[in-house]
Amino acid sequence: MPSKQFGSGSSAGAIISIHTLTEQIVAIYEDLSVGTYKLTKSSGRISSLIKPDKLRALGSRRLSLSTLAVAGRLSTDEPQEIAHYRAKVLARQLEHGTVRAKEPAWNSCFGVTIGGLIKETLLRKSAASGTRSVEGSAIMDSAFSLISCAYNDGTIKMHSIDGLRLKCSTSGGHRGAILCLEIGSCGALMVTGGEDATCRVWVVDYPDLAFALTDAYVQTELGNFDEGGQKQLLTCCHVLWGHLAPVECLSFNSDLDIVVSGSAGGRLCLHKARNGKFIRTMSVCNIGKPSSIRILKLCYTGCFVAYSESQSLHLCTVNGVELYCAETTDALNALQISSDGQMLISGGEKCEVVVRSMKNLQVISVLDLKRHGPIRCLALTSSENNPSSQLLCVGSNDGIMTVVDVDHSY
Repeated sequence: MPSKQFGSGSSAGAIISIHTLTEQIVAIYEDLSVGTYKLTKSSGRISSLIKPDKLRALGSRRLSLSTLAVAGRLSTDEPQEIAHYRAKVLARQLEHGTVRAKEPAWNSCFGVTIGGLIKETLLRKSAASGTRSVEGSAIMDSAFSLISCAYNDGTIKMHSIDGLRLKCSTSGGHRGAILCLEIGSCGALMVTGGEDATCRVWVVDYPDLAFALTDAYVQTELGNFDEGGQKQLLTCCHVLWGHLAPVECLSFNSDLDIVVSGSAGGRLCLHKARNGKFIRTMSVCNIGKPSSIRILKLCYTGCFVAYSESQSLHLCTVNGVELYCAETTDALNALQISSDGQMLISGGEKCEVVVRSMKNLQVISVLDLKRHGPIRCLALTSSENNPSSQLLCVGSNDGIMTVVDVDHSY
């Protein structure tokens, strides 16, 4: 437990999202302040390896969902045509019984990336030299960007990690709130899910790749790649169809080139990201009834885990087969899969970190964190940066971050 933290005794609120970089850990708090922690690699206790660096306020503090189902009212400062559209969406959701009963997990509204072009350039230099210097790592961390969604104006925003300067803001054609996002490990591709029952594939800061991937429909609807003569940092390339209700969660693996998305009615859709091709639709059932999907996690092995509103975990394959189902008896807020694909880690309202086997969803270990309240988010450090073992960062309701390491006594 790092002794000095921004959440200790402050009014920042719970940690709602954590992101691990090369030499930094980025924690986002409930009041939309962003704290960065330095992650050192020297020997010693884990608690001494993480030290607070800077705490800043996000450029826009109005990160509130503009969903009529939750708020029960229209935003008074939005254009009339947008308000009219959202009223029609609410009427359709009420008719089909697909109104969302809960807010989505806030950790699914944030992502961190260095951008496709910079990452590819660094990877080429690293491959040529055979190693990566400490100075190169520092440059990487300063170049990262924070991407966030769920704003009242229905946009997705990019801020610089170093200074939280607003770099761009766009909707990409989404109508209504953007409810979730995930950035692929390649750093260049991102997928968003929205209140308009669509997912959209984006290219982050890589104009050549954006030009190569963007289909004719998006080019016609959204125009060209030029924003007043400036380079476009976020480019929408594909629209993924298949849902009949707002997309509340998704998971994207850029190595597999697969997007799994879940909507309020319990429908799961699988798409290819780079060409936007629809693969299949499926649903998970609890006692014979479809249940709305709250969290999704896709593994590089081709399996994914879906957590449903009925408090059950479902292990499925991208081929549409459900392998195992397990009851959690806990309202989960976050899921993570270890880099080797062997363990599923979860945290929720029971204030426990539960480690399960990805083979059969059986519980392996439980960590009690009740003194810090419900667990809001989980994050794993990169296995490349920490070859000895991955560290697990746990964000709790009291604003405290707990760092978990493997017990080497066994």
